[in-house]
Amino acid sequence: MLFSLDDTSHNVLLQQFHDIVDHYGIMLSEKKSTIGKNEIEFLSMNISNGQYCPDPYLAVQLLDFPDSDFSVKQVQQFLGIVNYIRDFIPHASHYNSTVSILLKKHPPSWSSCHTEVVIKLKEIAQSPPALTIPSTGQLILQTDASDIFWGAILIEEKDRQKMYCGHASGKFKDSQQHYHTIYKEILAVKHGIQKFDFHLKTRNFIVEMDNSSFPKILNFHNKIPPNPLLLRLNDWFARYDFTVHHVKGQHNIIADMLSRPPLTHLITPTGHYPLIFMAFSVGPSSPQPDLTEFSQLSFPPELIATLPPNLL
Repeated sequence: MLFSLDDTSHNVLLQQFHDIVDHYGIMLSEKKSTIGKNEIEFLSMNISNGQYCPDPYLAVQLLDFPDSDFSVKQVQQFLGIVNYIRDFIPHASHYNSTVSILLKKHPPSWSSCHTEVVIKLKEIAQSPPALTIPSTGQLILQTDASDIFWGAILIEEKDRQKMYCGHASGKFKDSQQHYHTIYKEILAVKHGIQKFDFHLKTRNFIVEMDNSSFPKILNFHNKIPPNPLLLRLNDWFARYDFTVHHVKGQHNIIADMLSRPPLTHLITPTGHYPLIFMAFSVGPSSPQPDLTEFSQLSFPPELIATLPPNLL
């Protein structure tokens, strides 16, 4: 696949490609070759105008599965399709862990929670949000961690616009779930970088997180021998060129959402992402919370913040 920013540079690239093919005597299929297209289908992904999304036929294949009582073979096939398009599914790790448990040696019986997850995955897959292919803008990696899960989102800021490039989430190992919160936050950054390594390894990027201890904890200036785990993490992070920015928790909304168990009644299949709030009791004499500040938050064009009614 050859890509160029304009027709002139594309013609030069095509000539170079032709020379290489001619030099080595490589045979090309005319039926499988297309030239000068603004939109292409590649590996079941539709690529157009700097964005890409899965081919609709993948979502149609999911609809062919029943809503409940999968056989082991059906679970494997269903998860195979879901994992291929998981970059477009918020909370993919949460949903997958619910269904993949059915593949264990002694699996639980099929229950209503499995049916709900299957139905939700089918709905989300029908109209996944398109992802922007990072170009020359400033890359921003937002991360967050909860007790069990971690979440990350990659954003490109260009010409004062923020574009949504991808999200990732996962579950901490059983041993890691006992780590201190700071360690989990650091691991969330590591997992996020690993997920988007292709875009980040040769670029300077910004890490945004709601924990201010991350940059300090990896600076070993005291006389106490550092923790071996921190030494290994510090050595690993040294491969990348990034700056850490601390953001308040209420401004780290999407990464926070991805690190929490999914609220299926708040997530819609159209790529709209809800605001997540901390719940608290409101007594008769308590002042009503002011939510106006949340309406002023900046979101990438593909993300629409929705405020559920009667939230508090």
